[in-house]
Amino acid sequence: MKQILFILLMMLSISGYSQTIHFVLFAATNDGSLGVASEATVRYFKYNFVSSLEAVGFRVNARYYDGANFIKSNYTNWVSNLYTNSNDVIIFYFTGHGSNDCNGDWSTPNNYPSLLMGQNNGVDVLKKVKSEMEIFNELKAKPHRLLLTIAEACNRCARERVSSGSEVVSYEMEDIDVTKLRSLFNASGDYIVSSSQKGELSHGTGLGFFTRAFTEVLTDETSKMSSSTPSWSTIFSKVSTRTTQIAYDHKDNYGNRYVQHPQFKVFNHNPNDFTILRAINLKSNTIFNNSSFVGNYQNGQKYGVGALKYSVGGYYFGGFYDGKYNSSNAIYISKDGSITVGDIKDNEFKSSSRHYDLYGKGNNGKYFKVICTVRGNYYIGETDSNGNYDGYGMFIEKNGSIWIGDWSNGRRYNGDFIRR
Repeated sequence: MKQILFILLMMLSISGYSQTIHFVLFAATNDGSLGVASEATVRYFKYNFVSSLEAVGFRVNARYYDGANFIKSNYTNWVSNLYTNSNDVIIFYFTGHGSNDCNGDWSTPNNYPSLLMGQNNGVDVLKKVKSEMEIFNELKAKPHRLLLTIAEACNRCARERVSSGSEVVSYEMEDIDVTKLRSLFNASGDYIVSSSQKGELSHGTGLGFFTRAFTEVLTDETSKMSSSTPSWSTIFSKVSTRTTQIAYDHKDNYGNRYVQHPQFKVFNHNPNDFTILRAINLKSNTIFNNSSFVGNYQNGQKYGVGALKYSVGGYYFGGFYDGKYNSSNAIYISKDGSITVGDIKDNEFKSSSRHYDLYGKGNNGKYFKVICTVRGNYYIGETDSNGNYDGYGMFIEKNGSIWIGDWSNGRRYNGDFIRR
């Protein structure tokens, strides 16, 4: 039956899809308390999820980092070598330990967990931690159409472990409606998802409660029996409800019911929105020191979002098309420190704005501005409605120093000097 279904799906597939689905899974299969659940997660995504996408005609570039390969450096290498196009899909899935800074003392406080990529042996643990929000922002800077950043991990301050047991549940995507599955992965948007809210643990009995709910809901929503058209927002909303119910149906060793509430946030994706921010978000400090270009190539020409250092010492952040500077918003910093911001087509600025001009409002509610301070410094990035630096941005001092990172209420709290 499975073989017949596979052949049928292949016959119904559409050849020549221009997009690629880049899927990566980080799973703590060697962890004593999580190994069973993580192994079940790997099996599901490798043999059901990815194989189903390939069967309906999608080109999938899949990577699995488990066992001894479950380390932070492999994430760094993967994202550094991830080359995407504006029509691609990026999916990051993590199952392992996580925690949060409920008191806001860490450098990147937010509602999403920091993920432990490696074994928690008490040695250099902080060097193995990566914030899910930071991962989301790094992947968002890549050209893409749809981004799913999903973490099944604890989100509590205390470093408590996920419960584990002997039950292993596996859901197979056999009764797939090909049209629904294609529609789902042809959608656009930037999603960040975690299996529990800030201050909560994530639980499981063999398979994590969140991943179990995700497999169930995804199967239901893409089934021929479903009468609705699936969407990622609907799926994650139903996953949240189902995870909470599955947790409530289980009790700990003391008879207490588990409490777990997944969370997700979606940013409506527009590839032309804030191209400057996406280019800056590459954190290409090499642009200011060594390399002349950071970005992607297509057919041997610069393509998508990138950053370029001119031979005369100027810098360009923005979009590339057919090897030329084409962007609905771009920035050029000349050697003498003057800044031009605006639309550029075929290497020529068509319009420009400077200094205090309002440049736009993003889907996250923040504004984007180019601000020249009274001391001759520049801030290029997100602000609140009052003009305070708030979000992600680049600060260029009159003396040539450049700082890139996150801001909150006018203060920098997470970033680096990429030139001093």
